[in-house]
Amino acid sequence: MAGYAFISYSRRDRRYVERLASHLKRAGVRTWFDDEIPIGDRFEKVIRSKIDACDAFVVVMTPDAEESRWVHREITRAETKGKEILPLLLAGDVFFRINDANCEAVTDERMPTAKFVDQLKALVSADDSTPGLVESPAPAKTWRRSIWFSPFLAIPLGIIAVAALAIPLAGKWSPRSPNTSAGSTPTAPVVGVDLATLKVLEGHRGEVRSVAFTPDSHLLASTGEDRTVRLWDVIKAKQTAQWKLGGEGYQVAFGRQGSLIAVGTANGVTLYDAVTRKERPVAKFPQDAARTVAFSKDGTTIATGDDLRRVRLWNVFTHGEVVLTGNPGRITSVAFSPDGSTLLSADDEGFLMRWDTGSHRPIGEKIQVDTYLNAVAWSPDGAFFVTAGDHIRLWNGTTMIRELPRTVVTTAVAFTPKGVLVTGDDIGSVLFWDPRTGKTVYESSAEHDQPVLTVAVAPNNRTLSTASTYDTIHLRRLRDSS
Repeated sequence: MAGYAFISYSRRDRRYVERLASHLKRAGVRTWFDDEIPIGDRFEKVIRSKIDACDAFVVVMTPDAEESRWVHREITRAETKGKEILPLLLAGDVFFRINDANCEAVTDERMPTAKFVDQLKALVSADDSTPGLVESPAPAKTWRRSIWFSPFLAIPLGIIAVAALAIPLAGKWSPRSPNTSAGSTPTAPVVGVDLATLKVLEGHRGEVRSVAFTPDSHLLASTGEDRTVRLWDVIKAKQTAQWKLGGEGYQVAFGRQGSLIAVGTANGVTLYDAVTRKERPVAKFPQDAARTVAFSKDGTTIATGDDLRRVRLWNVFTHGEVVLTGNPGRITSVAFSPDGSTLLSADDEGFLMRWDTGSHRPIGEKIQVDTYLNAVAWSPDGAFFVTAGDHIRLWNGTTMIRELPRTVVTTAVAFTPKGVLVTGDDIGSVLFWDPRTGKTVYESSAEHDQPVLTVAVAPNNRTLSTASTYDTIHLRRLRDSS
């Protein structure tokens, strides 16, 4: 894989850094950067690994950056690993700790000189190709919104067959497929990603942390750093509604009929009416930061998780709550089983707990499944679930079925309605997996330049939505010929 330059900066200087990264990319220099504290500090290991693997370390110096403990941690890591440090002075004074480094001033927000860029080029590999992977070209802004239905550009680059989740894995479990009768051969759905159908939804200011489709697949909800929740028309790729949140948005979910939107924020969870499209909160459940939110299948219960290691079950109609405790770390993900009988809660210490939603009691003991966990998800038929963090692992209760071959941090997971696993990771890739074999059936290495924070597949199995630490949302068409 091509080398890259790591950019260290303060979140307040993000706009300049985005321009800087684009400028360097046009000059042939690959970069990697992230927010100061993306989604708490759950990407701390990602940041550390990115510094360890970079070929050059660029620090954008401002008074805000000098006050940032994260910037200083990153500099310390770069020094420890012997990285070449190239400072850019955007505002204020040169950092005392690196005042012996050759610094270039960009105090009027100009881009660095050709000499600086050439120095980066000498450090960073110019080879930007990854053998065996298909990259999708970044579309120009002038045709982003119309490309989906263009008869000239909507030619799929490939359709890759994947098998449906219908055959037992390693003899340890037997997926329940409602469409397969005893003794019959399961039909293998064909899922393809039409790379030329990229649509980019723009409007958020800051990272987009969560997206979710309505049950009819016509609308997409999104939320993130800019303290808004937005509704988008999937076909027209246009925003149709927007609500202002009381805090930064972390996760969004739709109720059973798609009429209610639950949004987890820094101040708790809020419900909105998706039918009236008005800025009218239906109900507000105050608590600490609700970093993860999920609806039960019947739409009557919302599960949330917070930084104080608590899982809460909220009744949508009575607003009553039940508090579940047992996870030793901050809750990063919750997920109801398809039949609603079991709730999973994962934390940043790598522990997983299973809860009986009827008795509100834990099912067995907590399980140490990884060093930390970013996401959990159930297969559509409820036969198994997946955990994602340092590793991607499939589970049947306390039994690990298999571990998928992935060496980078997985940040987001989802399933297609036919049981194909979709994952996003810290290097911006989106992958499709056949859970029966544990093999990838499709990978897009150029989907995003930053960690993928969220992935979602429309219930009609026709659209994939992804978003990263940039302020845009990607929509791509899926093709199901089964």
